[in-house]
Amino acid sequence: MALATGEPSSVVIGSDQLAVGPLGIAGKPGTPDNAIAQLQAFSGQTVRFLTAVCVMCHESGFRHEETVVTEVLFRRLSEAEIRRYIELDSPLDCAGSFKSESAGTSLLQSMTSNDPTAIIGLPLITVSEGLRMAGYTVP
Repeated sequence: MALATGEPSSVVIGSDQLAVGPLGIAGKPGTPDNAIAQLQAFSGQTVRFLTAVCVMCHESGFRHEETVVTEVLFRRLSEAEIRRYIELDSPLDCAGSFKSESAGTSLLQSMTSNDPTAIIGLPLITVSEGLRMAGYTVP
């Protein structure tokens, strides 16, 4: 909102993500120990990644908001696998300690979403829809 107010005629796109697992909301772990704890809790469990996106223009009053849900089923993970993954991908700034665009998919049994780009943090199908609703031609 601050950016949209500062650039009132611009269309602003914002997005963020969190994970909801067996212990509740899991944000960005920040440390390797927190990442290990998150992934241990996710082992063998279904985790819902909620990716919120907003496309807006302050001047026109246009605002399109949506939350895209991605259900991820983690396979059973050993502590050694978790530690190797964290060392490889360093997902400390990722909700749920997981990067699907890298080696994180090796931790999974399945993933389901109506917008497969949402899991990387920016649901491009939803953004495209918002831009079309704002009057842009996409593509």
